[in-house]
Amino acid sequence: MKNIILSGGSGTRLWPLSRKLMPKQFLKLFDNKQKSLFQKTIERNSSICNEFVIITNKEQYFLALDQIEELNTSHLAHSTFILEEIGRNTAPAIAFAAFESEEDDILFVTPSDHLIKDIDKYKEAVKKAKELAEKGYLVTFGIKPTEPHTGYGYIEANGYDVVKFHEKPNIETAKRYLEQNNTSHLAHSTFFWNSGMFMFKAGVYLEELQKHSP
Repeated sequence: MKNIILSGGSGTRLWPLSRKLMPKQFLKLFDNKQKSLFQKTIERNSSICNEFVIITNKEQYFLALDQIEELNTSHLAHSTFILEEIGRNTAPAIAFAAFESEEDDILFVTPSDHLIKDIDKYKEAVKKAKELAEKGYLVTFGIKPTEPHTGYGYIEANGYDVVKFHEKPNIETAKRYLEQNNTSHLAHSTFFWNSGMFMFKAGVYLEELQKHSP
C-alpha cells in the first residue's frame, strides 16, 4: 500500500507562525518541538504502508527531504517525490500519483498536517478501509464532529455510503448538521467532518476521474 502524502499547502490559517516557505506541516511543534506534523505522518504510516509518494512543490522539496532524513534514512529509500509547478488542489495531485502507480496499487491519501492521537483506532479504520478498497470501493474517512465548525467540509453519509460532500458551511448550516446527527434515529443521513483522507485502487480512481472530470 502506498501512502500518498499531500504536502503542498501554505498553511495560511496558522500565519504568522506558518509561512509560505515554512508551512505548518513542517513546523516542529510536537514531541518537545522535536518533530513536525509531516514527520509524524511518515512515522504513523510507516507501519502500514511500504512506500511513500510525497506531492509538494519545488519550494518545499528540500524541507521534506531533510525532515524524512532526520527520521530515518531508510524512509528515503521508500519515498518518491512529485513536484507540482502550480498547485491544482487535491484531485489532480492524486491523479499524478495514480498515473505513477500500477492499476491495482492501493493508494492511501493523507494530508501532511494531521495530529492523530489514538493510533489504535486509526489503524482499525485504515484496516477496514483497505478491505473495502481491495473490493473496488472508493473510501473516504469522516470525523465525528464535536461542534458546529465552519472551517471544515462535511460528508453526508447513510451508513457506509456517502450521500454527498458539502463545502464549508455557514454557522447555521453547521448547527443543523449536528442537530440532525443528534436525532439520527429519525433521519437517514449522518454528517461527518471531511478529513481529506481517502483510499482506493489507482485504476479505480482514474476510471472515476475519466467519468466525472475528463
